Amino acid sequence: MDTKDMISWNTIIMGLSCNGRVFQTLEMFKELLKEGPAPDRITLTGVLLACKYGGLIDEGMIIFSSMEKAYGVTPGYDHYACIIDLLCRVGKLKEAIDITNTMPYEPSYSIWEAILRASAIHEDLSLTERVAGRMMEMEPQSSLPYLVLAQKYERRGRLEAVVRMRKIARLKQEDFTGKSETLEAAAMDSGRSEFRRDATIDCCIMIPRELKASDCG
Repeated sequence: MDTKDMISWNTIIMGLSCNGRVFQTLEMFKELLKEGPAPDRITLTGVLLACKYGGLIDEGMIIFSSMEKAYGVTPGYDHYACIIDLLCRVGKLKEAIDITNTMPYEPSYSIWEAILRASAIHEDLSLTERVAGRMMEMEPQSSLPYLVLAQKYERRGRLEAVVRMRKIARLKQEDFTGKSETLEAAAMDSGRSEFRRDATIDCCIMIPRELKASDCG
């Protein structure tokens, strides 16, 4: 490989990462550090995605915390989104919320959704309620937070709350088509991974955004 071709390095690293080749991504990153140019924001997005998919919290935190000092790259929105999602996946909800509340970007609905998913899986009802409330304010048309709350209330025998949440969710879904949030909520509740869906969304959204940011920077 031409070590001067940053595009080639990034293409391989992002390709490996988006296809779930976690350890191959990290090996390629190590090779880049030895032979290639300095990693850029796209490189580090790919590596953090791999850490996220692999649940590699130690590696991910080391890379994220050293981005500016070691590589001269200021963490961007996607880097924050990756590390927050990674923290959520390994159950470090307090750390995820701390970063969300202090990062220099406005947290998106998808970031709060990751926290909602984690709080639901780890049965933190108080946090689930707070995050769901925030999501309701951000996207009033979404039925997802109501569905997740309904499932949590049902487990606790709070039947009146279940009926209320499901009624609101049905009204939301009548006005919103094209996305099966019921299935998404079920996936959250069971804790099963939806790697392929997540990876597709990440790669379709993050790569163009990072390319644009690189052009601007």
